[in-house]
Amino acid sequence: MVAFSPASTGALPHGYCFLWQPGLIWLHAVSDSLIGAAYVTIPLSLGQFIRQRRDIPFNWMVWCFVVFILACGATHVLDVYNIWVPTWWLSGGVKVLTAAASVPTAILLYRLVPRLVALPSPQQLQRINDKLAAEIAIREQAEAALREEHAELEQRVQARTRELAAANASLRLLESAVQQASDAFTVTTADLDAPGPRIVYANPAFSRITGYETNEILGRNPRFLQGPATDRAVLERLRQSLDAGESFAGETVNYRKDGTEFWMNWRVTPVREGDGQVTHYVSVHRDVTERRDLEAQLRQSQKLEAVGQLAGGVAHDFNNVLTAIRGNCALLLQELPAADPRAELVQEIDEAGQRAARLTGQLLTFTRRQVRRPEALEFNTVVEGVLPMLRRILGERVRINFKPGSGLGLVWGDRGQLEQIVLNLAVNARDAMPAGGALRFETSNVELSPAYAGLHMSVIPGPYVMLAVSDTGIGMDSDTQQHIFEPFFTTKPPGKGTGLGLATVYSVVKQSKGNVWVYSEQGVGTTFKVYFPRMPGQAEPAERAKRDEPGVVPGRGHVLVVEDDPGVREVTVRILRQAGYTVQEAADALTAQRLIADPAQPLDVLVTDVVMPRMTGKALADAVRAMRPGTRVVFMSGYTGGVLEEQDLLEPGAMLVAKPFTPWGITQAVSEVLKPVAGS
Repeated sequence: MVAFSPASTGALPHGYCFLWQPGLIWLHAVSDSLIGAAYVTIPLSLGQFIRQRRDIPFNWMVWCFVVFILACGATHVLDVYNIWVPTWWLSGGVKVLTAAASVPTAILLYRLVPRLVALPSPQQLQRINDKLAAEIAIREQAEAALREEHAELEQRVQARTRELAAANASLRLLESAVQQASDAFTVTTADLDAPGPRIVYANPAFSRITGYETNEILGRNPRFLQGPATDRAVLERLRQSLDAGESFAGETVNYRKDGTEFWMNWRVTPVREGDGQVTHYVSVHRDVTERRDLEAQLRQSQKLEAVGQLAGGVAHDFNNVLTAIRGNCALLLQELPAADPRAELVQEIDEAGQRAARLTGQLLTFTRRQVRRPEALEFNTVVEGVLPMLRRILGERVRINFKPGSGLGLVWGDRGQLEQIVLNLAVNARDAMPAGGALRFETSNVELSPAYAGLHMSVIPGPYVMLAVSDTGIGMDSDTQQHIFEPFFTTKPPGKGTGLGLATVYSVVKQSKGNVWVYSEQGVGTTFKVYFPRMPGQAEPAERAKRDEPGVVPGRGHVLVVEDDPGVREVTVRILRQAGYTVQEAADALTAQRLIADPAQPLDVLVTDVVMPRMTGKALADAVRAMRPGTRVVFMSGYTGGVLEEQDLLEPGAMLVAKPFTPWGITQAVSEVLKPVAGS
């Protein structure tokens, strides 16, 4: 065993206390070495812990404990050293340091014990952890539910956004449609008591129809459009319907800003809130003036057609009577010497018959049943041919001016009827200028557009020849203009007019598929515009037809006269016999067939009425030709060839003599059909 000598201080090593017994010395040396090593290792672990857990609230206590443990470890290391080398002053200093560290540590640890005791146990921590885990799970569920609700809310927001976008688009479309609609829309308040509803909205169409600007409309009562011609009964029914909360539709005359009248069709509908309370009225307005005008034209046309059917039947029957009267007068005048006083009476009877024939001719023209001989005509020639007669009829107080159109197209019509149009319009103008004035005729080629046709019923767009007849007379009011083409309508005093002049003009024009319109202002004058369809190409105008002449056209041949009217039949037979023909007569088609069936009876010409009982003249002619090929046929009728052809009563191109006819007219027709026979 090694022994150390005492230090210079005189102190002895600790080994003396162990009597330098090796076992005891190494027991203490190893124990103190291990304790010192442990005391040094423990602070290192605690220091590492504190550096990583800076959040521990009492880490200062740990640092005190670290210092205390290190000091304690140092004392044990020195105890090992002091076994051989006495360093008791150093050991004492270390122990003082240990005491300085241990006493505060003990005090602080004592004060820290309640806080340490309050620290939860592992079971408590487990329960806390379990509770926290449950709360976390609940929170996660809540967060998941919240996310689902958020996603659903987002979907709802997106759907609502799309709905709002669609609603806004629909509102913009509705606003655009209302703003651009041709019908007028207004919205008014629901105040029915005085001062009444006020307009709070009006679309541009309302301004366009009424002529008022928007700032002149808003805030006003809709009654500002009403006037003297507005139907108060309709307005009263409107008020009753609105009082009952019902819609109402009607038509009334309203007035534009410039004072002109127009017909308005309107429908007023209540606007209700969710509780059913009426808050506003919405009204849809439409200008139906054009439709009203067309309806009036249609009613006028139907009225003229009805009167025409009645007048046509009377005129046709009367023509048979006139045929007998005028035919017999012509025969008597041929037999009576010119100096015979009875000849003058017969002449007066014949002249009266002529006037009656003209009257029935006008009636038949009006009813489109007069015999027409249409041909290609140039209107300038027609007017120029009538002007000399017009100057004699109208007198010097009426100044006539004619402006013929250049390059005027041809029209297809009856020359006599076109002359009658010119004459009737001229006479009508003269009567409108009792103090005299100017009468102007003008012709031109015109093209009627689809827009014009849309405003005038029955007008077909296309090329026309126009005849305008203007006067400087007294003019006509609108009510008179609505009736001027009606038969027997006249503004002249009794005995001064038949009321057929303009009706005849209207009928002739319509019969030629043309149109006639009147423009007139009181105190200014009147203009009639007559439109005839213009013929295509450059056809040559027909030469003027020959007029009837007195006497008869002599001839030879065998003629069969078939007529159910005794007076017409007898006078026809007399005229033909006087002209030199051998004549047989039959009162009906059956009798005529029996006569024709006799081969001993020669036959050159069949003169037959068109409309007869049991068999028509056309059917009889067909039967005669079947039995007697080569037989010529002359038809007699008071109806027009066009009407008879439309009803399949007359074959196209047939020889037709109009009733009432003169001796020259019937004999000239028979002579005409016999010409091929005479030349064969």
